Amino acid sequence: MRKVSCLRNKRLQNEQFEVLLDILNSISDRNDLDLFLRSVLSESEAAYLAQRLNIIRMLSKGLSYQQIADKIKVPSGTIAHAQKCFLNGGERMRSIITSYKFKGKEESQIQKVDDNSDSSKLINPRMPGSII
Repeated sequence: MRKVSCLRNKRLQNEQFEVLLDILNSISDRNDLDLFLRSVLSESEAAYLAQRLNIIRMLSKGLSYQQIADKIKVPSGTIAHAQKCFLNGGERMRSIITSYKFKGKEESQIQKVDDNSDSSKLINPRMPGSII
């Protein structure tokens, strides 16, 4: 994604992000949220955001980098970036992702590698069998 010049100004960036959060928080209707996001995000931005969320979901289910790469055809660098975002969110992010109940067919496509796995632990791709 291209860099936005206003992002150089941290104060302005934070103000704009706060407005975005307020708007998103005020939208209670799913159709309105869909309309809003499709209006403000480009097709590639929406696809990128959805892909990152999908990778985070798979990581939280315990899938390895290789399993994710094979399943959705993304390079390990993309997976590593999504994992970094997930880890930066801390326990609250893990709670949000793991508590959300994904619906229908989509859920059946993302299965735990090990039914006894702890979803707060992520597999380190550089050391097979190790957990971050």
